[in-house]
Amino acid sequence: MESKKIDYKKYIIPLVCVLVYIFMMYFLSDYISLLIANITRKSMGLTKDYLKEFKDLEFSQFPDDVKKYYTTASAIGNLTIYILLFALFVTLYRKTFKDDFKKLQDNSSKIAKYIPLGFLLAFGLQMIFSMITSPLLQDQVSENQQQINAILFSSSGNGIMMIIAAVIFGPVVEELIFRKSIFKLIPNDYLAIAISSIVFGLIHTLTSGYNITQLILHTIPYAACGVGLGYAYFKSDHNIYVSTTIHMLMNCFSTIILILTSINQ
Repeated sequence: MESKKIDYKKYIIPLVCVLVYIFMMYFLSDYISLLIANITRKSMGLTKDYLKEFKDLEFSQFPDDVKKYYTTASAIGNLTIYILLFALFVTLYRKTFKDDFKKLQDNSSKIAKYIPLGFLLAFGLQMIFSMITSPLLQDQVSENQQQINAILFSSSGNGIMMIIAAVIFGPVVEELIFRKSIFKLIPNDYLAIAISSIVFGLIHTLTSGYNITQLILHTIPYAACGVGLGYAYFKSDHNIYVSTTIHMLMNCFSTIILILTSINQ
């Protein structure tokens, strides 16, 4: 009996995307952020020596010009990184986008129903586990969320860049990595859901400097959201448009809630 040959070619694009994402987010992003920070600093007329005066202070204690500098540099840097990843990944997965769109057109009633169902599942799971972990964290907001809040409300320009990154480019990039790529690399769908959800949770918390308990508690709600996204992706016959649309809707909804909460305070 002939042994079944493994088609290694189908693993090339997802593996390249995962490796590029890791390299960009954990290595190259520092250099891009530093470059943008220097450009922003010079354009605002700030010196390195001036900024060093506030290096030991919390963000809330910074003077307005320093707050504006950090939030503007972060907003531009974040958007730049996601645009670069978006351009590369969409190019590599261009055939997949065409195939998934055709599947969506041919089976719209079967596939599209997982968008509202997936949204309710992902959002519901995240809210449930947030309510469970929040008292244990004494209602401490995750660093990822704190950074988003700071950028979003620092100025209208920074807020717009943050929204574009969070609602458009971010979801596409993250779904191509955490759903499309990981599911292609892991043949078992349920194992892929588990692994992609854990990694999805960790990517939002791993660089925040938490101790192990804080890391686990902050990761759980994000991972729970990943389970909802992964399940919708799996049930929709691995259609990237489904999980990406859900992800966009969730980020959009969360942004609206943040803005409305801020207005009412």
